Amino acid sequence: MTATMPWPTLLECPHCSSALRLVDDAWECDSHGTVALQRQGIADFLFDTCEIRLANEGRWDLEEDQQTGLKLTEVCDNYSYADLSEYARRLQTSAGGLLGDPHARVLTSRLAARAQRRFARRYERVANEVGRGHGEHMLHKIDTRLQDLDRPPMPRRLALELGGGDGQYLLGFAAKFQHVVFIDASLVNVVLARALTRDDGVTNVSFLRADITSLPIKREVASLAHANNVIEHVHRPRAMAGECVRITSGGGYAVVVSPNRNSIFPEPHFRLPLYGLIPQAIRLWLIPLTRGKRSEAGTNPLSLRGLRNALGQTPQLEWDVFVAPRGLVSTARDTPIRRVVANAFRSPLGRMADWLLNRALLVLAPCHIAIGKKPGRKMNGM
Repeated sequence: MTATMPWPTLLECPHCSSALRLVDDAWECDSHGTVALQRQGIADFLFDTCEIRLANEGRWDLEEDQQTGLKLTEVCDNYSYADLSEYARRLQTSAGGLLGDPHARVLTSRLAARAQRRFARRYERVANEVGRGHGEHMLHKIDTRLQDLDRPPMPRRLALELGGGDGQYLLGFAAKFQHVVFIDASLVNVVLARALTRDDGVTNVSFLRADITSLPIKREVASLAHANNVIEHVHRPRAMAGECVRITSGGGYAVVVSPNRNSIFPEPHFRLPLYGLIPQAIRLWLIPLTRGKRSEAGTNPLSLRGLRNALGQTPQLEWDVFVAPRGLVSTARDTPIRRVVANAFRSPLGRMADWLLNRALLVLAPCHIAIGKKPGRKMNGM
């Protein structure tokens, strides 16, 4: 599936929402001058931003990220995605970063180092199990849930991947949509995502470096706005949810996936079960042992109530929060618990299993998937 991204029809000034024009390698606004640079196929709206505020009073040093990202761009054409990822990992580790959490600062004690290695092994194991089909499995969950709710199917025009990270959903989305825009605040992540699509011969993806709580994207352009395991990192969850609503077109859907603060399973960032029910003083003592991090800065998982409060500020969308659709056929990872859930849904007690998982036990689930439908059928943009 191929399509050319008409950037001028999608981008707008992040300061005043005015139209932009590309002059040489710069995106210009009549009122604010140069607001972004265009380099190696990436529209970079954070080229002059030093840092971004994160959850729990965290700070993300974008200057350091940009230096690493620029080093990657210098060698990108000569490296495969796998080699470029390994090079990025070495650069981030040498700068004191943490695999899967580039804004974190690691501890150097023996116990902390052991926790970091455990987490890295699990991170890589899960990535290998998921492979490149994560995006397709995510779309399967969304489509099946829409069928459960008797809602119209999702249009397959433009998907916006917000906070795309290492691009695990990108290839799956690109196979199903006319075009995908990959957005992340990390230049490292955007360069790696671009290399991933290049190696696979995917041509219907465009790349944008921007703050997902203040997107330089025109309103109502997306069939799908997808933010997976991102809302717990942003400083203003309501602002991120608001941006999802703003860019979603009539008849389209916004999808926000959030790890559960109060899950009975280990929280994915800190590996603590019932994370939100543990007093903070004890959590701060345990986190170095379970994750090798100094603090909770940069991550604030939301409870079911917290997620609903953040989404509740966006009444333009009709939100549904669930764990898994009743018609679930396949999952990204094949684990015993996932097999039990899928088999329970297909059994004569499927309705009871659906009620237990998606209503009675929703507050204790490992993560929550929120789907919001934008009323109307008019589709702008592509």
